[in-house]
Amino acid sequence: GGGGDMPGNVVTRTIRQRIRAIRRCYERELGRNPNLEGKVTVGFTVMESGTVAHAQVVENTSQSPVLGNCVARTLGRMRFHPGPEGGSVDFTYPFVFAPQR
Repeated sequence: GGGGDMPGNVVTRTIRQRIRAIRRCYERELGRNPNLEGKVTVGFTVMESGTVAHAQVVENTSQSPVLGNCVARTLGRMRFHPGPEGGSVDFTYPFVFAPQR
């Protein structure tokens, strides 16, 4: 990233607070494919303002591009507070999906 500093727990906390939006991505696709499961890992940059830039899928074992794109778009709309100090910071975050049985 841009050499900034940001604790990972800020990222984790913010994502957990907004996990319902990520879950909706999965539930929408699960309606089309009841066996859909896998891991979607998203790489993204948190800017000093707390906004997200460059959110993109870096791994998708679900074989569903629609799920991956939805997760990346949703994460790209998040704001992190506080943002990093001293520049932007790159992160990757895995989301694991499996139908409840």
